[in-house]
Amino acid sequence: MKKKMIIAIVASAITMSHFVGNTYADSKTEVSVTAPYNTNQIVKWLEAHAKPLKTTNPTASLNDLKPLKDMVGSASIVGLGEATHGAHEVFTMKHRIVKYLVSEKGFTNLVLEEGWDRALELDRYVLTGKGNPSQHLSPTFKTKEMLDLL
Repeated sequence: MKKKMIIAIVASAITMSHFVGNTYADSKTEVSVTAPYNTNQIVKWLEAHAKPLKTTNPTASLNDLKPLKDMVGSASIVGLGEATHGAHEVFTMKHRIVKYLVSEKGFTNLVLEEGWDRALELDRYVLTGKGNPSQHLSPTFKTKEMLDLL
């Protein structure tokens, strides 16, 4: 189940970011139309570029994340989205990726989809250990997995 979830998340992210069809205005109706994308192209790309993860467990070895080193390269920003909010495997996988980016690539910033006031309190918690992060996470992100990540 976890492997299928990971594959689905990666496939969704790739589809949304790389293979969205071209949008154009129909000359007769002037309504925007999106051209369909080629699913064979997506499958071929996934077969050539997908890297399997051994686990989503954030306490496991990070060795299977080593391909991220070359994928990230010298980037200073890495975006991690999700197909759905609150799914256990999504957040434990993000935890592993954040852990790898911090320990192996030297990343020092984490941006969350939170309001300014909540984000300031979460920042204070991360920097000083003071406060209770569960009081400042929005209901969508108030999960054990997110608290473990913080």
